[in-house]
Amino acid sequence: MKNGEAKVFETEKAEFSAPKKLLEVGQEWAGLGILDDAIVGATDNAVVKVWERKEFEKLDENEDFEGISKITPKTEQNIKSAGKVRAGKVRRKTMVIGGESTQLQMVDLENLDKGVVWSAKNVRPDKLQLHIPINFPAIALPEKTETIACTSYGSLTNQAHELRIYDPRQVQRRPVKRIEWETYPITSLLSMDDDGQKYVVGTARGKIALFDIRYEKKFLSFKGAAGSIRSMAQHPDKENIFCAVGLDRFLHVYDAKIRKKLHKVYLKSPLNRVLIEKGAKIEKDTEEEKEEEQEIEAKVETWNEMENLESVED
Repeated sequence: MKNGEAKVFETEKAEFSAPKKLLEVGQEWAGLGILDDAIVGATDNAVVKVWERKEFEKLDENEDFEGISKITPKTEQNIKSAGKVRAGKVRRKTMVIGGESTQLQMVDLENLDKGVVWSAKNVRPDKLQLHIPINFPAIALPEKTETIACTSYGSLTNQAHELRIYDPRQVQRRPVKRIEWETYPITSLLSMDDDGQKYVVGTARGKIALFDIRYEKKFLSFKGAAGSIRSMAQHPDKENIFCAVGLDRFLHVYDAKIRKKLHKVYLKSPLNRVLIEKGAKIEKDTEEEKEEEQEIEAKVETWNEMENLESVED
């Protein structure tokens, strides 16, 4: 949570555990991951922390539920950063972080005291020799490969934003592939396969697209969202199904194989994170829901087609 606390949600009981205080005052979450025996978190001021998972599973019969118990991390490490960390992801025994003026960096969670084991290198200036900003809004780590996928701000010349692929096994620390897309920040990134070939990206203007990095000039777009896409998740049982949430307050469910939206649910408040439980059933919209959805999409398209007023003269 934003105040530095964490709760464990029991899916079978559909209830949260008592909150635990994990972060210090003034720290905010930038990333959170779970290992077999530990919980890993990254803060916005570039501190990676590891807590023992059993601490969350302890049930003290004498616990005062009016107070909030604090759990001390087993290990923690400060990472060199010139700005704010915006994203952090865990894969196996490693964690990758990145953000505003914070270069991509990877740490070994089993040897956290050794610090950074790999860091990316700044990309070369653009064709006008202008510096390309260091800003990584989102990170994805495919399970069956060592590559690191991330979204990044691109050249200031053409105002493009990028999907980048890094390979820590290579001698060069610059991206092995860069795909430019759209002129608005890519705020969300989802790996659709374990081999790291297909990715879904979402922008700050609600555009969603599926890329296959083997055919970088081709992509599939998905309509229906408006406002910044904050989070996306893949169905654990159906690899073609994914959902997205953002500032438009809707849950959007898509089928990447047939390139269609299956469902849309209004959830009353802007959402920052979405997860899909194993065994979750996805039902298609009824005719009434489809008609209502088409009306909303028509209004959104009309709004997006309106020109921006640069100045207003009296």
